[in-house]
Order: sequence, then structure tokens, then C-alpha cells
Amino acid sequence: MAYCSNCRVVGLYLIVTKLIVKFNWKQWLIFIGCSFLPILLWALIRIRYDGFKFIHDMISYDLLSRTNSPIEGHSGPWYVYIMNLIVNYRWYIGVSIVLLLILIISRNINYAFKDNFNECIGLVIWVMLLLILFSIAKTKLSWYIFRIYPPLL
Repeated sequence: MAYCSNCRVVGLYLIVTKLIVKFNWKQWLIFIGCSFLPILLWALIRIRYDGFKFIHDMISYDLLSRTNSPIEGHSGPWYVYIMNLIVNYRWYIGVSIVLLLILIISRNINYAFKDNFNECIGLVIWVMLLLILFSIAKTKLSWYIFRIYPPLL
């Protein structure tokens, strides 16, 4: 699920920034290859050693069961990850708000966001999409959202 959600982030970024319409056939092949070839190679290797049982168990238990029901006692409300960020990273949030206020007061906000608009959109998509996807899932584990920490920095 982790790898697939990364593909969703990149795909949504390409759609929102309209970069997807600028792709030529070679870029499309590279994008599709980078998105699906690692999964395909991994699946072929697993099937070679374990047969289809592992793939079936992984999809039915690790993907579908974790999404539809809280398994192994790892449950929580939909906002558990947001609360985790607020409680455990309040100093980082506070410093970020202060820095944003300084940016606004210095009137460089247009410069900061205009020249880096696509990058800002990409970071917002990266954080929000993963937070939403893992908040919807019924099984809650703190390490599920580790991948949002780089864009938050």
C-alpha cells in the first residue's frame, strides 16, 4: 500500500499541475515503468518462491483487512494522526507558523510561493493525500504516516 500511495501522490501532482499533458510517449513509458515495474518485479519474485498464496494473503489481509477493519487492536478515530502531529510535533508546528507569519509580514510571500508554486502544490498533495488515505483506513499505526515527515520539514 505504501508504494501505491506514492504513485497516487505523483499522479495527482502531475494532474493538478497539468504537467501530465506535457508528457511525450517516452516520458509516459518512463513514468509507467517507474510506477509499476518495481511492483511487478517484486510480485514475480514472491510468486516464484511462495506461489500465489503470499500475494493473496498480502492483498486480503495487509491491504483490505487493514483498510476495512482495525486489526491487531490498532484502532483509533479518523483524526488520530492529526492529534499525533499536534501533540508530538507542536514545536515544529509553532516554529513553522512563526516563520510563515514573518514571511507574510516581510511581504515576500508572493515571491516565495509564486516562484515555487508547483513545489508548494506537490508538498501539500504529498502530505494531505497520505493523511487522508491513512485516516480513512481503520487500522491505525503511527509508522503509517512516516512518509509525510519529509514534506512537512
